[in-house]
Amino acid sequence: MAVAFVAGKPAHACVPEGAAAKRRWAESFAQCLGRLHALRPPDPKLDLRSSLEPDLAGIERLIVERERQPRPGLIVGIDWLQKNLGRLDGRLACLVHGDFGSHNIVMNDDRMAALLDWEFCHFSDAAEDLVFARQFIEQLIPWPEFMRLYNAGGGADYTPEVARFFEVWKEVRNAETCLGSLNSLLLPGVDDVKLAVAGCVFAPKFEIAALDAILKEEET
Repeated sequence: MAVAFVAGKPAHACVPEGAAAKRRWAESFAQCLGRLHALRPPDPKLDLRSSLEPDLAGIERLIVERERQPRPGLIVGIDWLQKNLGRLDGRLACLVHGDFGSHNIVMNDDRMAALLDWEFCHFSDAAEDLVFARQFIEQLIPWPEFMRLYNAGGGADYTPEVARFFEVWKEVRNAETCLGSLNSLLLPGVDDVKLAVAGCVFAPKFEIAALDAILKEEET
């Protein structure tokens, strides 16, 4: 891994107040995502369903084998995702960051200086990144306006139906990740209290959010 110093501040710690600066931030994010999502897998016919099915099966296996208490929200979320994988049929895969948010962005002079933490990077639907980014983006400009900037920068096709799939996926994955942090405390030499906090506090919140996303989808 090659690294280099990048000057700037974490985006979540320096959100601007002025409308002009907020728009410059949004334009920078749109350009970044547009360039990223233009990158296609070596196999242009990559089936997103076959790509996500093993991930869902892996999360389900971890819950069944590792967890010491029931996780009904996660089981319901995984079941819903498995039953709705058909929404991805025919969708083009692209490179996604997997955790595009203010906590992973370095800003310098109202422009993105770096996008950090690529451990979730994989080939998926562009909607996955857009769903992760939306909550922060809407603090800057209205979502339809951002999507116009994103599309102008070469962004991928985006449909609400696919976005709703990744709303559930986001919460399920985040909950499982937090539970993984909590369970890591059972490993020798691991004593980070923050891991326990992530598992005990945030995992249930993400689990509830997954159920809320499913209910919202059913109402839609």
